[in-house]
Amino acid sequence: MFEHRALTAHEVCVTCAGTLPGELVECISLDCPWLFARKKAEDKLKAVQTMESIVNELERNETQLEKWEDVPED
Repeated sequence: MFEHRALTAHEVCVTCAGTLPGELVECISLDCPWLFARKKAEDKLKAVQTMESIVNELERNETQLEKWEDVPED
């Protein structure tokens, strides 16, 4: 969902700024609603990716903990 919003806004900004797709769009037009829509979508996408990374790390740690719990004590 956030990927689609970010991509759509980026496509509009690329067209307006005259840059190639995939290039950094250096837009400073503060009266353009697409600038803010793109930045908002990019920030949400980055937050989701960060949360996914944290969840994956917690799952790996949980797996490691389960392995340690299965080790018999002397």
